[in-house]
Amino acid sequence: MKSSKLVAEVACSEEQIFMTKYNDVFDGLGKFPFKHHITIKADAKPSIRPARRVPFRLKDRLKKALGELENRGVIARVDEPTEWVSNLVIAEKPNGSLRVCLDPKFLNEPIERERTYIPTRDDIKTALQGKKIFTVMDMKDGFYHIELDEESSKLCTFSSPFGRYRFLRMPFGISSAPEVFQKCSTSAFDGIEGVVVYFDDVIVAAESEEKHDELLKEVMEKAKQFGVKFNKSKMQFKQKSVKYVGLIFSSEGVSADPKTDDHNTSIYSVNMEVKTKLKARQSVFWPDMNRDITNFISRCGPCQKYQNKLPKEPLMSHSIPILAFNKIGLDIADVNGVPYLVTVGYYSKWIEVDKLKSKSAASVINCLKRIFQTSGIPKTIVTDNVPFNSYEMKEFASDFDIELCFISPGHSQSNGLAEKSVGIIKKLFKKINYDEKRFWYALLEYRNSPIIDLGLSPAQLLHKRVLRILIPSTTSTLKPALPENIGNKIEESQKKQALNYDKSAVKKKQDLCTQVGQRVLVREGSVWIPKKLVGPAAVPRSFYVEGEDGRQLKRNSRWIRQFTQGQDRSPSSSSEASHSSQSLTNRRYPTKKQSNKQ
Repeated sequence: MKSSKLVAEVACSEEQIFMTKYNDVFDGLGKFPFKHHITIKADAKPSIRPARRVPFRLKDRLKKALGELENRGVIARVDEPTEWVSNLVIAEKPNGSLRVCLDPKFLNEPIERERTYIPTRDDIKTALQGKKIFTVMDMKDGFYHIELDEESSKLCTFSSPFGRYRFLRMPFGISSAPEVFQKCSTSAFDGIEGVVVYFDDVIVAAESEEKHDELLKEVMEKAKQFGVKFNKSKMQFKQKSVKYVGLIFSSEGVSADPKTDDHNTSIYSVNMEVKTKLKARQSVFWPDMNRDITNFISRCGPCQKYQNKLPKEPLMSHSIPILAFNKIGLDIADVNGVPYLVTVGYYSKWIEVDKLKSKSAASVINCLKRIFQTSGIPKTIVTDNVPFNSYEMKEFASDFDIELCFISPGHSQSNGLAEKSVGIIKKLFKKINYDEKRFWYALLEYRNSPIIDLGLSPAQLLHKRVLRILIPSTTSTLKPALPENIGNKIEESQKKQALNYDKSAVKKKQDLCTQVGQRVLVREGSVWIPKKLVGPAAVPRSFYVEGEDGRQLKRNSRWIRQFTQGQDRSPSSSSEASHSSQSLTNRRYPTKKQSNKQ
């Protein structure tokens, strides 16, 4: 007992001597001996974001944090115009202070990244095999070691309630920052045997204490030369066992850090992969962490069952009709408990509204016959399933040579024009205080109002003339006129809609057609249920899926996702989930010598 205490005291004393000797390497803000240039694509379009509102309780602390960063030479005030201005992101630290970061969402898009090699967990394990003495050091304020040149600094301008500032050092959030930092930190200690650099974590390892001390001295001299500053409080000095990149390295081999896998288990209940990864990064990091968490969640039944909806896919517009009323959309609007059939033309955007006696197919057909008397019989009807996907409705359509196009259940966006028209009708009723006697005139005014992107009204598109309303108009205004280039105008309007819609859309990584006959997950209500993918339906992006009862359903691709092998083996209790995580925790990686013995 006395011997162990004496060893600890000697080690402590040795660490204090070491800290004193290299005090300048642990003091102040580090800076590499060169400036970095952020390269952006030549066709990049500058973006200027207005300052975000900051909660009143944080304003004083933010002002103080900005002042401290300015005094340290991390940021500087900006009084001249700049082409790029990003938003500011602030986060409260446990001690109550604020972390100031850049939110360069629009700047990151054109940044040219440096494809620097990042060592993997296997690389690190191989490099540290057979080592017995270790020291681990953390580079203080890692990214701030990288000084930016003038042009790059201006790119990193941000807005705040107290004016604009620009980062003089590399800010957190820049997409190229991790790879640039890895390149710089690796070059600082390049060529030193037994030294591994993983971003801001540096480990010195050797077979003997003498060799270790020699390497550590070389590292500290290099740190002085390259302006590197280490964090005193995070140093693991001259240990026989250390934690590094989510693993424990010792003379006996390599094992997973129990705390790392405990983090996996504790955050597993979040049930969303992205949030799980973000939550993990707040407290730990190790090589291939994203992959490990993804694999962990893929074996977790509840995580798969209750994961979020898939993001929307890029907009797929309907074909542009060349004739008025050739293609129409149908939907039913409930206004104060009263059902109305809403019919809209894809070419003219002309809306017909008919009060229904009931929501039956017979009632719908009676209304359609009246509409067809004046506007003619359409070639195609786009609609949802109830009550339109009935035998009576199909027989009516067949008799009049009409193609019925049914959207996938739960995906009303496929009949977006009819959905939008229902919204318009409800707003008209609301404006007239739900007075049915005044509704006809409200609808007339809508039909006579120009569509913004086309510059023509539904009346002009369908009847080739402006309709007379109570607003005075000349005879020449009411005369028929043939609209020109309508097809081109509709195409341009669709492109504009798609451009705005696709800003938040995500293209599917894998074509579902390649998974026909395989198991997939299908969104049912708020959960994902395993089913068999039968094949594509006639409607674009729609597929037939089959449940265990043999019943086939049609679903849009947004409600179908890939099935990961093993996820049906869902943990039925917390103890099973814990057992699953223990399989990760108990992994051990033998050294080369131990491997030979086995």
